[in-house]
This record gives sequence, C-alpha cells and structure tokens, in this order.
Amino acid sequence: MFEKVGVFHFPTGHTAPIPALEDKSTRSGVRISLIALPEAFNNGDAYVADKPPRIPAEQMLRELSAIAKLHNLVFAAGLLDQVEGKIRNAAYLIDGSGSRLMVHKGAKDDIENPIETEGVCVGCLICSDAYDERRHRVTQKMEKSVLARKVVCIPASMSANTFEGPPRHPGIRRQVRAPGQWKAALPSRNREFHRQ
Repeated sequence: MFEKVGVFHFPTGHTAPIPALEDKSTRSGVRISLIALPEAFNNGDAYVADKPPRIPAEQMLRELSAIAKLHNLVFAAGLLDQVEGKIRNAAYLIDGSGSRLMVHKGAKDDIENPIETEGVCVGCLICSDAYDERRHRVTQKMEKSVLARKVVCIPASMSANTFEGPPRHPGIRRQVRAPGQWKAALPSRNREFHRQ
C-alpha cells in the first residue's frame, strides 16, 4: 500500500528531467509512494506536439525504473513515444521491476488502463483526454475495481491559465474533487501547479 500519492511539478529545467527528479526524491525522502509525472516528461525541452523527444522513451523508462527501485516508488508518467513512425503521447506505470504501457493520448482503446498495483486502482488520462468521453470510460472501469482506493493521474502540459476563470470543463473538477477514496494527481510541466 502506498504511504503517499503525489505529483512532481516540473516548470523549469526541462533539459534535465532525471537529475531534477532524483534531487527532489532524495531531498524529500519520499518512499513507498505513487508519483504522477508530467506529460512529455522525456521531451528535454518545452513541449511541442509532434516533435521527437530528446530522451528516447526506452532510455527514460529504464532510468525511471531504476529511481523507482532505489526509492521504492511507482510512477505514472507521460512520455513521448515513437509508434509506427509517429510521435505519440503515452502513459506508463513504472516501478522497480519495469514499466507497463497504459494508454496513448486520444486512443479509442486503453491498452491497460486502469492498473491495480499496491492495493490501489490507478487510472491515467493524458491532458485533454480528461475532458472528453475517455474520462468516463476510464473512471467507469475504475469503479468496477474491488479495491477501495482509486487514483486518477493526469499527466498534462498546462498553460498558466488552464484552471483560471470559469470552469470550461466542470466534469473534471468534479472528478478531481470527488469524495471518499478517490484522489487525483495533476502534474504540470509549465508552472508550479497544485490544485485539488
């Protein structure tokens, strides 16, 4: 069972995501936790759609798995992946033993989403997937889990005004603020952001 569920905010220093994560993990002393990482964590630069990442997904998965093993963590990470010659946003669940592909952004079918691990049902929605029917599909699957604890991770590359002003997507706010054992983790690449 996880002791904590959290997010890794990554508003600056995009060229060195692993050293930034290692530094934060070491300084915070966090262990036995689920940590949501931002969308395009392996990009190595400010996020731009269809631009190949500077850090290949395979390399990033190996490095994240090593950190997970060292600190007894599990990551829900948004990575840019190359699929059939195209750059795709992907969500992975990563622990000390390796990684599991959960879903590609905008996909009609989830690959393995949600995943039950460490006594928690973990679902993943990548950025704008949280605003449409994919949210309903994943949360309905999560409701069928017999596990009492459920977490929705939303790797996103948010702009400074994503949640300012009137809610454009009130459904996701309800999901984020749902009562009981539901939690949401919303990491951002672009600025310090934590709102629940």
